[in-house]
Amino acid sequence: MKLMELPEEVLILIIRHLRSRDILAFSLTCKTVYELCVSLNGLWSKSIRKDFDIEIREDDQVLTEARLFYVKVLQKYGNLKGLWKAKSFSDYGGLMQVKVKPFGIIGYEIRPPKCPHLKQPVRKIPYFEIAVSEMESKPVISCLCGREKHGLRISCKLSQDATLCTDQFTTSCLSHSSHKGVDEYTGEDLVDWLNQELDLQTPGGQLSQRMFVLKFISSKHFEYGGTYQRLELPKVPVGARVPIKPGLFKGTYSAHGLEIIMLTYNLEGTKVEGIKVTGDRNIPTEKVTIRAHLPYAMTLTREQQETFDTLEAIPSVISDEPWEEMPSRQPFVIPQDCAERSEELLGNSCIARFHGFGQIAESGYQNPSFTPGHWIIFSEDLFGFMWMSLRCLSLYHRIPDTELS
Repeated sequence: MKLMELPEEVLILIIRHLRSRDILAFSLTCKTVYELCVSLNGLWSKSIRKDFDIEIREDDQVLTEARLFYVKVLQKYGNLKGLWKAKSFSDYGGLMQVKVKPFGIIGYEIRPPKCPHLKQPVRKIPYFEIAVSEMESKPVISCLCGREKHGLRISCKLSQDATLCTDQFTTSCLSHSSHKGVDEYTGEDLVDWLNQELDLQTPGGQLSQRMFVLKFISSKHFEYGGTYQRLELPKVPVGARVPIKPGLFKGTYSAHGLEIIMLTYNLEGTKVEGIKVTGDRNIPTEKVTIRAHLPYAMTLTREQQETFDTLEAIPSVISDEPWEEMPSRQPFVIPQDCAERSEELLGNSCIARFHGFGQIAESGYQNPSFTPGHWIIFSEDLFGFMWMSLRCLSLYHRIPDTELS
C-alpha cells in the first residue's frame, strides 16, 4: 500500500507526531497533504509548543498565523533561541539572550545589575525583533536601539542543509542615521547613561565613573551590529563532586564595576576556571580571570585571616585530606587591611577555601600575569576571590536560571 492510499485519519495521526520542520516538508509533497496540514486545527500551535516551548492559543483565528509564524520565522531563526556571547565590541564583549515568544523572536542584551548592587537581577535591554508580516514573504527584522525602530540584517551560519542557524550569527543595522553618532552625544547623555549603570550615591559607584566613560564609548558601537557565538552553559562533570555548581555569575571588579563570568570545571572536576563573558580594558572578554585546583584546599583559623600578611604566610600545598572531608563550615574573616570589604553580603563562615590564582594586567592587556589568591565558597550561589597582591576581595553571585528563562 502506498502512503497516499492510507485512510485520512491515519495520515492525520502520522502528521500529528511529526516535528514542525517535518510537517512543513511533508506538506510540500502534494496538494492533498498540503491542504490537510493547513486545515488541521491546532496542528501548528501544538508543534511549535513542542519544538520551542512556547504557548500559542489554539483556535481558528490564529490557525493560519501559527503556520506563517513557523514558515516565515521559526524555520530559519527559531534555532537562535538561547544565550550568545559577543565576539566583537573590543575588550568588553557582551551577552545576548534570544527568546521565542508567540509570533515573534526578541534578542536582549544582558547587562549586570547597576553597580555596585551585586545581588540585584541582571538587566535585559531589547536589541532586535523578528516578527511575522502577512504582506511580506520574509519576516520583518527590526533594530530596537536608537531613535526609533528600524531595519536590521541578521546573517546566520547555517546548518548543512541550509535551513537552520547554528552556532554563529551577525547583526548589521540598516539605518545608521537612526542612531546618534558618537560625536553627537553630549555630557547630559553621558550622565544619563552613568545613572543607568552606576549607583552614584555609593562609594563603589563614584569610584567607577572614569572607567565607565571608556565603556560608554564602546557600548555605542554595539547598536550598529556585531557577531555572536552560541554560549553553552557548563555542567557538573560526570561523577565529580564540586563545592559550587558551574554557571554564569556577576562579579565585582573594583573600578571596572560589575562584570559577567562563566565558572567551569575540567572533566575530572579537580580544576576550576572563571572566564570573562564581559570584560574590561585590563582583562578582556574570553580571558581567564581566576583559577583554582581543588586538591589545594585549606581550613583557616580566624587569627590566620587577620591581615593579608598572615594569609600570604600560609603555604600553597596539596591538603592532607580532600576538601569534601573537611568541616562543612569554617571560620571566615575579612582581613583588616582589605580595600574592598562588602561585609553586608557575607557572614562569619564559608563552605570551602582553596589556593588559587587571579589574572591581572596593565591597560590594553599588557604584561598579563597570574597572582596568588584564595577561592572561597560561601554558598551555592556566592563565592569570592581574595586577591593577595591587590589587597581586595571580589565577590561573585550566580545568575539564576529563572532570570534567563
